[in-house]
Amino acid sequence: MIQALPPVIPPPRTALELLRSPDFSARLSTGDSILDGALGGGFDVHTITDLAGEAGAGKSQLCLQLACMVQLPRHLGGLGGHACLLSTEGSFSSKRLRQIAEALQRRYPEDLKGNLCDNVYVQTIKTAEELLLSLQTALPAILEEKPIRLVVIDSIAAVLRADFDRSQLVQRSDLMFQIASILKRLASKYHLVVVCVNQVTASFHEEAQRFTAQPIAESADDASPPPKPEATPTSMESVPASDGTFIRPALGLSWMNCVNSRIFLTRTNMRAPVMGPESTSPEASGASMPPPAESLTVIRTLRVLFSPRIAPQQTHFTITMGGLVGLQQI
Repeated sequence: MIQALPPVIPPPRTALELLRSPDFSARLSTGDSILDGALGGGFDVHTITDLAGEAGAGKSQLCLQLACMVQLPRHLGGLGGHACLLSTEGSFSSKRLRQIAEALQRRYPEDLKGNLCDNVYVQTIKTAEELLLSLQTALPAILEEKPIRLVVIDSIAAVLRADFDRSQLVQRSDLMFQIASILKRLASKYHLVVVCVNQVTASFHEEAQRFTAQPIAESADDASPPPKPEATPTSMESVPASDGTFIRPALGLSWMNCVNSRIFLTRTNMRAPVMGPESTSPEASGASMPPPAESLTVIRTLRVLFSPRIAPQQTHFTITMGGLVGLQQI
């Protein structure tokens, strides 16, 4: 009878060896120095990053941008590899990916050859069961064949919220733990950056606080303005959405404890002139008049809610034809 061999456990390594290892300390740049500054240099390998945000905040576009950036060599902020996207919402835009890829190739014509879209592998996922099966079989197979360095699930919340109701929260949590365990194991083995896109849910606690009993002002002079939300809330706090309501990442405490970092994208009600490497600013064209409304774009906010490396912080950005572009000041 043939007995299975025990798993091979790698020998321990010193902290100095890990620090000097390029795979251990590697990070994937967003392609924008301002965004990278807020992220402490970019997205970490060997970890799971939860990318939450309201609709239209730029989550999927950031993932497409990373799928192109990962193909750059390390000295330019990439990882010299390919990307794998697991699409659960049926909204993958190959046209938008091509726009971002072409813009990046114009920035680095000598370092990016060929069609970048050929190095982005997309699998459509419809159910939570399909997602788990893909992580157990299809993804490990392609990781062995291709130099994948970025794995994106867009979105993790779509299948988990659709396939489980409130009476199945325990089963949903068990599946979350399975998914996170597989992703962390693959990230460690293949030196991956893993990004899981998350949705949002209304934060009724913060909404209720807006209407809690306050001392009634006897005159207009006695009235005090409502307190402003903190600029960088902690992981358990909610943030204001573009419509004035409060929102927080979906999937609850169970999923929050599965991930290593959490980034929150939101829209604001402010607008800025369309600028960036793939657009022409009014100043560059010599215009002195205020830009027309159609040349203004929505300002969005990127918040780091928690991370093992950096403190909570935030920055603002806009979206251009070439992708996400950070703003120095607004």
